[in-house]
Formats: sequence, structure tokens, C-alpha cells
Amino acid sequence: MPLKIKICGMRGAENIREAAILRPDYMGFIYYRKSPRYVGDNFKPVWGPEMEGVRKTAVFVNEPLESVQEIVNCLQFEAVQLHGEESPAYCGELKQAGMEVLKAFGIAPGFDFRQLEAYEQVADFFLFDAKTSAYGGSGKSFAWEQLMEYTGSKPFFLSGGLDTDNVKLAVDAAAELPLYALDLNSRFESAPGVKNIQKLTEAIRLIKQP
Repeated sequence: MPLKIKICGMRGAENIREAAILRPDYMGFIYYRKSPRYVGDNFKPVWGPEMEGVRKTAVFVNEPLESVQEIVNCLQFEAVQLHGEESPAYCGELKQAGMEVLKAFGIAPGFDFRQLEAYEQVADFFLFDAKTSAYGGSGKSFAWEQLMEYTGSKPFFLSGGLDTDNVKLAVDAAAELPLYALDLNSRFESAPGVKNIQKLTEAIRLIKQP
């Protein structure tokens, strides 16, 4: 099955439109106020026809459940990415409400993949990123060899430090694992929250070529 592509950290209307024309499978919008890619308090996009078929994904870090539900319902998000210490019960509430749930985990040396077992039934996908104090978007990657310690069957998104130089290496690193999608973010920017469309175009070409 061809790898899916997620472009994350979007904000401006024109940049969103340009990125959507590249036909990613997911597009992420960050609601973590400490992130340089935070969408802002008055983010009220008008989804154009170019967003047809792109799963709009709201990204949260330890956000109150009621706030998540309000934002998702108001702006018609189809998926949520949870990048903090959200509990299995928290994830289950959102899944029961009909949302697609991506549960993110920061990977560092010594990470215990057994903790994922509690989330198997309440997350649709896992997302593996480099562990940082900023909860992602650092442009750093983790040692992809650690993925071989993952013995679960839940498909996952791979994030953290991906760029045009290493997307193929990332695919090779997870060749025997249920890698579902690559998450493209900070290394494809001209400024935080502003994606370089030329770089994205090249990365997508590399990912999709045989």
C-alpha cells in the first residue's frame, strides 16, 4: 500500500491552499499555544474545494477534553493528533465521539514500547516523533533503529526531522513495520508555519516514486 503523507503545522490561507493542491492525505493544524506554529486564537479557515479528500487534523497537547471537542466540531476537523500525556481514557472519549485518533509518542533512548499496549483499542494510529520539551516540531529525528523494538500491529506515522535528503531512508528503516504515513513539518519551511511548496513537491515525488 502506498505511504500516506501528512503535512503538519499549517496556518496561512494561501499556504494551506498551495499545500492542499499537492494532494496530501492529511493536513495538521497545531493548537498548542507554545508552538511557533500555533494557529492563533482567531483561526477560522474557510475550507476550499482543494481540501476535498484531505483529512483535516487538529493537533493538541494536554488540552482539556471539552476544548478539543468544541474546536473539532466548530471547524469540522476529521482527526485529532494528541501529542501530550493524554490518557487512554481521554483518547477513548474522542474515539467514541467519532473522531480519528492519532496518539503521538516522543521516542528517546530507552523508550518502552510496551506502554503503547494501553492505547491499542483507543487510537486509530500511533505517531512516533523525537522526544523534546517542545512536544514536536523540533526538526530533530530519533534513532530509527529503535523502531525495530516496536512489535505491535497498529499502523504508525513517522515524524521528526524528515526532509528531502532522508525520506527514502525513513521508508527503508521501517520496511518490515506497519509504517502508514510520513509527517512533513519543520524542515519544509521558510518560516515557522510557512511551508516551502517546492520542497514539499520534491519530497512527495520521492515518497511516491517506485
